[in-house]
Amino acid sequence: MDSMERRQMELIKMALRLLPKETDKNKTLSYSMEKYQLTLNNLWKYIKEIFGDVEVAHLPPHGNNIRSTYAKEYEKTLRLADGLRQMGVGPGDKVATLDWNTIWHFDLYWAVPGMGAVLHPLNVRLAPEDIAYIINHAGDKALIYHRDLAPLVEKLKPHPS
Repeated sequence: MDSMERRQMELIKMALRLLPKETDKNKTLSYSMEKYQLTLNNLWKYIKEIFGDVEVAHLPPHGNNIRSTYAKEYEKTLRLADGLRQMGVGPGDKVATLDWNTIWHFDLYWAVPGMGAVLHPLNVRLAPEDIAYIINHAGDKALIYHRDLAPLVEKLKPHPS
């Protein structure tokens, strides 16, 4: 047995010592993740609690660098979800996004599914007619876009013939 195999055996023995001697099959084991559902809300809350003071940096191609923490981003996503609710977005509604890989899109990735709505990222490189078709076909209730993409969004609006 080589050193790698010996180390693996030691780890297995350590893990076995951690297991309870007897378990009630109807109860959740104390070391399992079944204490709560593994949803985005619970995962995001866990990240805030454990890594709340860890810095998040966004380096946009133009403009000032943005520095935040996971705790601040968590609070921002709660406010964003509340704002979407006030706009009439609810569980099951689809929210389309036209954005680059930004901190604001990061916030949407947590806020929208966290409130029970469906996040629908759109491909900014498609033709405006194709994007409009996709939005209508999906039944998106809202469109959130980056200000850089305002000219593209303007082309998505229906024009009188």
